Amino acid sequence: YTPAVLLIVVPEFIIGMALYRLYRQDWLTPLLCRDGSFLAAAAAVAVLGCVKGTDAAILWVFPILLIAAAANQSRGSRILNSRPLRYLGKISYGLYLVHIFFFYMVFVVWRPWLTQVTESLGLAAWYDVVAPVIAFACTVLLASLSYHFFERPFLSFKRRFSFVPSRD
Repeated sequence: YTPAVLLIVVPEFIIGMALYRLYRQDWLTPLLCRDGSFLAAAAAVAVLGCVKGTDAAILWVFPILLIAAAANQSRGSRILNSRPLRYLGKISYGLYLVHIFFFYMVFVVWRPWLTQVTESLGLAAWYDVVAPVIAFACTVLLASLSYHFFERPFLSFKRRFSFVPSRD
């Protein structure tokens, strides 16, 4: 890497700082705490994600979606605090670690076999629908196993150590 690589992320960093400052000033929060704002920002991210060349726009809209999700106190909040989404948050580190493996397996290694099976079942559009579902299900399964049999024991192990506050 060269220092020039850092120039690529500077605009994103500045956008994040600016939006955070707006969020902390509390005049943006009442506008974004409504369900309509949350749904509009989610729809904008979904639409922009499907259109080529809209990366710069997503840089502005996605943080607004995050702020709207954090500020929302009604239906959007209930959806985001549902048990399935909280569980995905709990196993999110495992999801992060294993997702690329299963997406590679489904879209590259198993592709010929899955194409053959889905065509025999009459699901010609497997690549767009069935493959992501299989990859996601496998990812959640392994991340869940990882959390329950590996992460959670280590998380409970850390309770044996006492917290020593900084002298600063």
